[in-house]
Amino acid sequence: MNVHPVFETPYERAGIITPGLPILPHGTERHPVPGGGSRAVPIFAGDEISVLDREGLQPGELVFFAPDGTSDAGKIGAESDGKPEGLMAVLLQGTPSGKRVAAALDKAGFDLDKAQAVRIFPQGSRPGDMATFHAECDGMIILAAPGGPMAPEAQNPPSELILYIRRANPGLSKGGHQPTDPLADPLVDFNILPGEAKSYEWKKGQFIQVLDVQGRE
Repeated sequence: MNVHPVFETPYERAGIITPGLPILPHGTERHPVPGGGSRAVPIFAGDEISVLDREGLQPGELVFFAPDGTSDAGKIGAESDGKPEGLMAVLLQGTPSGKRVAAALDKAGFDLDKAQAVRIFPQGSRPGDMATFHAECDGMIILAAPGGPMAPEAQNPPSELILYIRRANPGLSKGGHQPTDPLADPLVDFNILPGEAKSYEWKKGQFIQVLDVQGRE
């Protein structure tokens, strides 16, 4: 595990803890994974894959599929931890993010029963801990942040993980990579072209997610 200085990692200065701001260089994508949710992202040979636990104590599970449908943890420089039980449990919950991942698996014809899981932070983690991997070939990466509803007497709600993809060939990003999935089912989707502006009225409790042409927030 390591912490990369360009990511939104917490730091302390003069006794004040700052949560960190997302400052991403060209060719780096940010994909939030909600607690109890999952996300699937296409990757290419040479890409750097990093998982950040912003709040700490949130386990993660990573699954890699090659284009031919095989799942080999060694292709991202890791060792298999067995079946992706955490991801399977997340998909069974039927969350919006889980439904999108299930649809992506079905479309690609990938079989989770034959997948190899890489468990991240299995022994616990501190806020800002990060795990990094490197892709040896093209494929699809799936990150799950396992966790269900918190019991009334417990203090262990699932929390967000951040998946960063640093592209080996940033030139592919424009037009080659798809933008990140929305954080929730969108009510309105605007495409703002250069030199244009649009107005939008929103209600209490709603939020706005803005992505650039490379799919970064």
